[in-house]
Amino acid sequence: MTAYQTPAPLERYLRRATLGLPPAKREEVWNELEEHVLCRAERLEFMGLSPDAALAQALRELGPPLRVSAAMNGVHNMPKMIAFGVVGMLAISAGLYAAAQTPSVKVPVQTSAPKMECVKADATQPDLPLLVKFKSDGLNCYQDDSKTTEGVYMSLTEVRKNFEKLGMKTNQSAESGAVDFFYLGRHVAVLYPAYKRDGETYLDVADLFSGAMGGFPIPITLHGNQQPVFQVGTVGSWALENAGGNPGQAVYKTLSQGAGFYLYDFTKQGQRWSLEYQEPDSKSLRNIPTDLKPGEVVAAYQWVSSKPKTTATGVAFQSNGVTVETATVDEQGIVKLHLPYDAQFAPTPPTEPGNDVFLVKLTNTPLGNLKSGIFLPK
Repeated sequence: MTAYQTPAPLERYLRRATLGLPPAKREEVWNELEEHVLCRAERLEFMGLSPDAALAQALRELGPPLRVSAAMNGVHNMPKMIAFGVVGMLAISAGLYAAAQTPSVKVPVQTSAPKMECVKADATQPDLPLLVKFKSDGLNCYQDDSKTTEGVYMSLTEVRKNFEKLGMKTNQSAESGAVDFFYLGRHVAVLYPAYKRDGETYLDVADLFSGAMGGFPIPITLHGNQQPVFQVGTVGSWALENAGGNPGQAVYKTLSQGAGFYLYDFTKQGQRWSLEYQEPDSKSLRNIPTDLKPGEVVAAYQWVSSKPKTTATGVAFQSNGVTVETATVDEQGIVKLHLPYDAQFAPTPPTEPGNDVFLVKLTNTPLGNLKSGIFLPK
């Protein structure tokens, strides 16, 4: 999340990508595309790329500006039809399914992935013979299969198999690995590969949630605490399943962490900022009474610190430490969370670090408006 003057390469791209749109829509699309590119570029910076290299890569992944312009001119009467993966396509097709019975499919997901590592390149270092890698600004970044990171991931094969039932086509770039999504011959979205295993590309479900939280004209929700179901209006539902058990914990942890970027407003801190999650104190389990139905999933956030840091490439930023925990409401309407005993429950996200905690209902709340799920204990 960056608040600064639009870089010249991005401005040139946006000018070409919004050609032909009505003035009001052009400004809206310009702002949405700019936010998407800057968010992706910042993510690449924290993986080790220089600011210029990160911006260039983000623009390459988005695709040629004239192709984007052609797609946007075809759908400019639908707000915010960019910066989202599969849901962008689903929003277009909503009308085709509005009068039909809501289709439902099962989508297998993985709850762990190989870790991405970056090391400084030098003359003595051999080329890294790994499946996922890139080189930039004196760094070699690669997939380390000996280490894992938690998350939620879908194979590209499963995405294609299940989403093509709705008329969607996909194409993976041989250069960047980005997966483009097409609907009725139009480019509507792009998702990024998280890792490869046994020749299969896996996509990060966090990107799916991020797009949904960007705001769309149809309601997008999750429900089900153990085997979550991704519901897209009347278009369809996708039950997320895992062969090793119930993926609910991993799914809602991924969602709650992505939601922090939309719930908090750190832009007033300066030019660059990051959000770093911390585990809450395991000794302070509290029973929080609610008016919620059993089975609803709740997230609790506390902003505990803010301090300056520097990236591996020397870029200064403000690091914000936040604790987040998810839990399920029991039969008595109680949700058990690890919170300080002197915590003060707030009706809105706080504007500075402290003891204020706010609670959000993640299930059955539109992902495009998660702030509407903030509530106070009973």
